[in-house]
Amino acid sequence: MKKIDATGLACPRPVLLARNAIREEELQSLEVLVDNKVATENLTKLSQQVGYEIEVQQEAEDLYRVLLSQGEAPAAEPQGENPLTSQDTGDYMLVFNSEFLGQGDPELGAILMESYIHVLTGQDRFPKVIFFYNSGVKIPTQNEAAIFDLKLLASKGVEIYACGLCLDFYHLADQLQVGSPSNLFELARLNTVYPTINPC
Repeated sequence: MKKIDATGLACPRPVLLARNAIREEELQSLEVLVDNKVATENLTKLSQQVGYEIEVQQEAEDLYRVLLSQGEAPAAEPQGENPLTSQDTGDYMLVFNSEFLGQGDPELGAILMESYIHVLTGQDRFPKVIFFYNSGVKIPTQNEAAIFDLKLLASKGVEIYACGLCLDFYHLADQLQVGSPSNLFELARLNTVYPTINPC
């Protein structure tokens, strides 16, 4: 049984660690240590998605041992595909017009943005395109954690673009670490090709 110590890790990293371990190692069973109730609830949802049985044991006030194991009859896979092993670029585009996810406290917004981009690396189908504009261009230039994940997405075939005008405005033209400079004409063209989602 593989064991993962996910204590001290914020949502959704415990779930991603568990999901990636199941996907990459085809595990029969997995033990995950977490230190908050939300993580146990998210791991329960993961177990339902992948057809695993789950047992949650509370070891202390802030310590939970979560056991995931394959049942006798794993959940049926849609259209014959295994969601743990199939990965491909999808037919949609993500656009980010801010360095923050949602409105409210900027510090929380930055944390949520890092987490959201990290979650993308664990999806079964990646976006075809990710486009950054306005202050969103600060993500592929300054956010080191997000840049690491964006480079991984780029290696999987995701096209990443940043608005050149916006890069110039924020004096970041020479700091783009992943993807290519682009323009709003290209963004408008891509809007006609792919369904567009703006998580911000």
